[in-house]
Amino acid sequence: SEVESGEATMPQDDVDAIFSSVLGDGFEENASWADNGMNSMAHAEMSALVEERLKVRLSVNFREMWKTPSELKSFILEQSGTSFPIRLNDLADNSAYYALPQLAMMVLQGIGIVLHLILLATSFSVAYIVGKVLPMPSALNAANIGNCEELLYPP
Repeated sequence: SEVESGEATMPQDDVDAIFSSVLGDGFEENASWADNGMNSMAHAEMSALVEERLKVRLSVNFREMWKTPSELKSFILEQSGTSFPIRLNDLADNSAYYALPQLAMMVLQGIGIVLHLILLATSFSVAYIVGKVLPMPSALNAANIGNCEELLYPP
């Protein structure tokens, strides 16, 4: 952002201005977020302002990642101006990961398809049997559908 005189401000000044607007002028950089009065509304506002003005996206748990405003400020200044300003967490260790062989996966998928087809055939069979075996009341017969009095006042 630019000041009214047209000069560009330093990113550090922008960070300080955002912190002051969200936490108040008397915030302590080395105090915890709770000690600085950070609540959920201030959390959302801080995240939005940093992303909007400095183009640095903060993770939703930035209060747990950076325990004080000074730690977050260091991160923002480090990321400000980079082409992809997001620090990603390390991926979990996948050394214990075991993939099933392709043939086993194909067999399992085939069994799943067959079971779905059996379930579909069973539901159609039950619907057909119920429709053929149970007698339909004459009032619901398609030939008598025009006779509404029989539906409303059965004999």
